[in-house]
Amino acid sequence: MPDLRPAPRGIRLFCLILASCAAGSGAALPGAPPAPPAAPAAGFPEHSWAESSWLEVSGSRLHYLRLLPSAGPESGPAKARVLLIHGFGASVYCWSALAPALAREGYEVVAVDWPPFGWSESPGPGRPEAKAGLLWAFLDALDCSGAPWAGPWILVGHSLGGRIASWMAGQRPASTQALVLLAPASLGPVGSPGLASSALFISVLEKRLPAYLADPAKIASALGRAYGRKALPEEVLAYQAPLTRPGADRELIAWARTASERTEPPLEKIKSPCLILWGTADRIVRNQGRRLSSKIGASTYIAYPGSGHVLMETEGPKVEKDILAFLASLFRP
Repeated sequence: MPDLRPAPRGIRLFCLILASCAAGSGAALPGAPPAPPAAPAAGFPEHSWAESSWLEVSGSRLHYLRLLPSAGPESGPAKARVLLIHGFGASVYCWSALAPALAREGYEVVAVDWPPFGWSESPGPGRPEAKAGLLWAFLDALDCSGAPWAGPWILVGHSLGGRIASWMAGQRPASTQALVLLAPASLGPVGSPGLASSALFISVLEKRLPAYLADPAKIASALGRAYGRKALPEEVLAYQAPLTRPGADRELIAWARTASERTEPPLEKIKSPCLILWGTADRIVRNQGRRLSSKIGASTYIAYPGSGHVLMETEGPKVEKDILAFLASLFRP
């Protein structure tokens, strides 16, 4: 979730391609000498969680967390299965409050890093539609690896992950029990194919991106813009660590070449119940909650006045309450 305004022009346009956000004014010329690399902060973890698991799917090595229902020893089988899909620049860390809350209420929860973000690795294509297919393949593989039970999934997506979730719901409606979209980038195109294919643009990225990702101040500024408040040191570390793992910059640049998508997800074909949550002060993806709700038939839109982009982290109790109430409504007789 990069801060697009102060970054050099090459980095800012990279973020435009990947996050479909509007860049501000002020930029260094592409030909300017690259800034010296900043040393990463000490103490980066090898991965985010002690409970991390990995699964090889379609040539990708996917990192994920799986939480079984924890409502008590006699809680019985899961009420339903929930897949959590993060947004641009994020990882499973962004669900560190919501995932346990869902598990405590009796849901089986899977949070996955879709590559090249988080701790997952992949040489595959970058389009959200293609990532949706990869995540369905991941869920199919998970079902064959000892999951407690098979059945439809509740898809929860944030930002660009919301676009991926929208594609997933359109690709396999029978496998989608419900859809929860938090500040989703589901409307319109994303990215710029012309920039992505520019040799000059890629050259600038190769020179500047590693130093940008390794600078804690840049990550803190990005998170501050997304959160709508100052980021805490532990939040900066959690977001920066996977972005500076070996090879992450190369994977990001390779993804940028194919991340553009001109076709909107088939929103009108989504028949599953859908909950849309969006902050009115979102500075990353402009609030279009009412318009999106009008395109998805069985949808409910809830606005959070004055809230920013990363609702599940900054508005945790409210988001948990609204999502749990929505999920409970799915099982009422």
